[in-house]
Amino acid sequence: MESPKPTRDRRRVVEAYESAYPNPIRVREGDELTIEERPTEWDGWLWCIDTDGREGWIPESYVEKRRQRWVSLEDYVARELTVEAGETLTSHYTVAGWVWCEKPTGETGWVPSENLRSADAFSP
Repeated sequence: MESPKPTRDRRRVVEAYESAYPNPIRVREGDELTIEERPTEWDGWLWCIDTDGREGWIPESYVEKRRQRWVSLEDYVARELTVEAGETLTSHYTVAGWVWCEKPTGETGWVPSENLRSADAFSP
């Protein structure tokens, strides 16, 4: 399991990304979840269903099996961030190939790390 790695640095979007999930799953610490086997190109992510039937990807390191039930270990939202090439974002942490980023407008969400580069690499 991969734990979140705090980053807090500037990233430049090198390839646009559009959010695939307009209504993301949100869980609170201790929420019970159902885990469903789903193919994914991203190691370290589990397809989860909450008790209200909302579904989405949650990092494996954010859930744990306790007495035959899966539970969330912390508050989590699967919000993805739609970004355009050339945008500069602030990254906060990285988990399993995705980076939690913030736009200058304050909007936050996950962006695939492969779509980002250090903003310092673009400075003159």
